[in-house]
Amino acid sequence: KDLPGVKYRIIRGTRDALGVQKRRKGRSKYGVRKYAVRRRRRRRW
Repeated sequence: KDLPGVKYRIIRGTRDALGVQKRRKGRSKYGVRKYAVRRRRRRRW
């Protein structure tokens, strides 16, 4: 909203705008895919 007459918004993670790394909540707004925030499970045998 800095420029009058401009009705565009920058969407993080699309086109040339970078996403946010390790974002867990609100991922769709910041371009973080679900597999990027999965935790590793330790297997105990």
